[in-house]
Amino acid sequence: MTNDDTGSAPAEKAERSILALLFDIRAIIAALLGIYGVLLLVAGIAPGLAEVGAKQFQHTPDRADMSAGSAGNLWVGGALVLVAAAFAAWALIGSRRAGS
Repeated sequence: MTNDDTGSAPAEKAERSILALLFDIRAIIAALLGIYGVLLLVAGIAPGLAEVGAKQFQHTPDRADMSAGSAGNLWVGGALVLVAAAFAAWALIGSRRAGS
């Protein structure tokens, strides 16, 4: 039993829609920005975790740390997570609009 003019079943149409969303460039960009943003948030919240394996190295003040402050990872990570959420919403809205 078909539901549309093309002769495809509703399950096949839904599967194509999911595959189209997975391979949408906006969804891929959202995933990459989200992963990197979460990593930066973790590095900003718990900077000691980033230095656990580097105890044998002598710590010197970093110019970037001095200019951006110790909350630089938090700000950039938060911004990346927000941009990733915007890209994901854009991909979902765009795929629903194209599917109808």
